[in-house]
Amino acid sequence: MIRKQKIPKRFSGPNKWLQYLLARSLLSLLQILPLTFAYRLGEGVGWLLWKLMKRRRLIVQENLKIVKSWMLEKGLIDPSVDMGQATDPDVQKVFQRSVANLLSSFPLGHLPLNRQLKHIKIEGVDALQRALSNGKGAIVLLAHMGPWETLASLGPLFRYNKIDTTLGAMYRPLNNIYLDTWYRKERERLGSRMFSRHDGFREIFKFLKGGGLFAILADQRTSIGETSNFFGAPALTTPLLRTLTRGSDAPVFSAALYYDKSCKMRLVFRPVELGQASTRLDFADLTNRELEQMLARDITGGFWLHRRFLKS
Repeated sequence: MIRKQKIPKRFSGPNKWLQYLLARSLLSLLQILPLTFAYRLGEGVGWLLWKLMKRRRLIVQENLKIVKSWMLEKGLIDPSVDMGQATDPDVQKVFQRSVANLLSSFPLGHLPLNRQLKHIKIEGVDALQRALSNGKGAIVLLAHMGPWETLASLGPLFRYNKIDTTLGAMYRPLNNIYLDTWYRKERERLGSRMFSRHDGFREIFKFLKGGGLFAILADQRTSIGETSNFFGAPALTTPLLRTLTRGSDAPVFSAALYYDKSCKMRLVFRPVELGQASTRLDFADLTNRELEQMLARDITGGFWLHRRFLKS
């Protein structure tokens, strides 16, 4: 006899049910908003958060100083620009664009295919198609930039571009059983596959070997990982890329999302050469080099509201 798993009280109950109803109502409302209005609303909310969240503002400023110092060293920005003056306005932009990216991702993903085609352009399709034709699936490195929440809704657009695959990703289960169940079902309804951290890697390997496209959102700070330089400063970096490539032999791509207030998104796939990478640190370094290329082209389009770098 199989015993039914008991759900801890902190994950369920009347309060959690009310939270679920409120969250679902809010998301449903966001989905039907005009796209440009949702973006402008996000900019306004982002401006308010920038005004109110002093500590978070300092974290963003510290992150951007590290990134811009690296770019200055690489010759990617004008050396005559005062770093202090250049960073402060961009802190505000990060707040505004981060919230605008998030809020507008819901109506963007909810658009019918014919309207998505007017707003979203996928580049690097041929290389991705060739890789997927080998039947090993593919691993995609992503950053939290642009309307990343839209990706889970792009199954029809992928098929239109003859990318015959299912997008999968790992996520942390929500502390609300009602919201978590709905979230997973909604993503799967839209053609994506969500893997809990409790599912184990065997299911992900099966997904890849079945031709799936597994996304790694690799730019966020993790509590475990390898200490690897990111924009020239030490940062804990996920070891997931090495684990997945060793267990599946799947090819690796990066995917950058370029997006602004025009609400036109470019999703750019690019093959990643693994070279002689073999150790956990090698793959962490490789991950960060790819992320640097993506984010350096649109700094304020990235999500810098968390403490990304290790303190020296």
